[in-house]
Amino acid sequence: MARQNNFHFVRLAAASLVVVAHSHGLLALPVPSWFGVRVSAFAVRIFFVVSGYLICESWNRDASLIRYLLRRSLRILPGLAVVVVLSAFVLGPLLTECSLAEYFADPRFAQYFWNIAFAPSYALPGVFAHNPLNAAVNGSVWTLPAEFAMYLLLPLYGTAAFPLCRRVLLPLALVSLGGAGYYFALRPAEMQPAAWWSSVPQLLRWAPYFVAGAAVRVWQFERFLNLHAAMAALALLSFTSGSVQLHEALLLLLTPYVVLAFCLTPSPVLQCFGRCADTSYGVYLYAYPIQQTLIACFGPDLPALALTAAAMPLSWLCGFASWHGVEKRALRLKPRRPPTQPSSCRVVTPEPQRAEPVWRS
Repeated sequence: MARQNNFHFVRLAAASLVVVAHSHGLLALPVPSWFGVRVSAFAVRIFFVVSGYLICESWNRDASLIRYLLRRSLRILPGLAVVVVLSAFVLGPLLTECSLAEYFADPRFAQYFWNIAFAPSYALPGVFAHNPLNAAVNGSVWTLPAEFAMYLLLPLYGTAAFPLCRRVLLPLALVSLGGAGYYFALRPAEMQPAAWWSSVPQLLRWAPYFVAGAAVRVWQFERFLNLHAAMAALALLSFTSGSVQLHEALLLLLTPYVVLAFCLTPSPVLQCFGRCADTSYGVYLYAYPIQQTLIACFGPDLPALALTAAAMPLSWLCGFASWHGVEKRALRLKPRRPPTQPSSCRVVTPEPQRAEPVWRS
C-alpha cells in the first residue's frame, strides 16, 4: 500500500498562492500577506522545504550521481523547455507590437531561450509593452536556478549512509546557510553578486529551507512532527509579525516544521490530490504568462480578484496538460536503479516489502 501523505496538495496550494500574489503584483497593487509574510514569499518557502525533503528521499533511494542528475533534469527541464518555446514562438508573435521580422531579429528573442539553461531572461521584444509590469513575460522562472543549485549541492550532505554527512556536513550547512539567510532577510545587500545568473543574497535567503527539508529526511525527524504543534507555530508566526528580527528567525525555524507536519499527516481528502496529475509545476510555469496575457487583453484596470478568478482555472488546465503531455512522458525515461543480484553462494532471507511513496521524484 502506498504511503499516505498530502505532498501533491501542498505543492498545488503553494503554486495557487503564487497565482494570487502575482494577480496583485502584476497590477502594481500591494501583495497580500499570510502569517506576516507576502503570500508569494511564503509559497516559495513551501516549495523549497518540500523539495528538500523529497529530493533527499530520492537521493537516499539511489545514491548514483549520474542517475540522480538525470532524474532531476527530466523532472524540471522538459516542462520548462516547452513553456519557453511556446512563449517565444506562439505567445510572442501573437502579442508583440513589433513586426514579425523585427521580433525574430531582436536579440531578446534569442536570449529568451537561455531560460532553458536556468539563465533567466524575462523580456520578449514588444510583448506586454503596456502592462504595469512590462519587463517580464514569465517572472516565475527566477526561482529555478536556485532550485537546481540546491539539487547539485544536496549529494554533498544529503546522504544518510555516512556519519560524517549526518553529524558534520549537514549541521554545518544548516547553521551557515541559516545565518546567511537570516542576515540577508533583515539587511538586503547593497551589492547583488550573481552566481549562475542568480542573485547570491536571494539564493541564500531560500537555501536554508531546502536544507532544513533535507535534514528532516536525513535525520528521520518525521516522528517529531505533530499537526497540532504546527497549528500553534502558525499562530506564533502571526502574532510575532510586529518584530522583524524575531519573526524572521521564527520563519527559519518553524516553517519547515509546519510544512512537513501538514504534508506527512494523512488526510482522506487531501491525499487524493495528484492521483490524476501532478499539476503544481505546470501551474507555476504557466500562470505568470497567462496573467500577463489577461492584463494585456482586458487592461491594467482589471480587478485583482477578477484576474485571479480567470487565471486560476486556466493555469490548472495548463498544468494538467503539461503533466500529461510533457512531464509524465519525460519521467518515463528516468533511469532505474539496477536490481541487486543476490549471491549464489549464500541464502538470502527475503525482507518484507516497503511501501513506495506516492510522490514522484
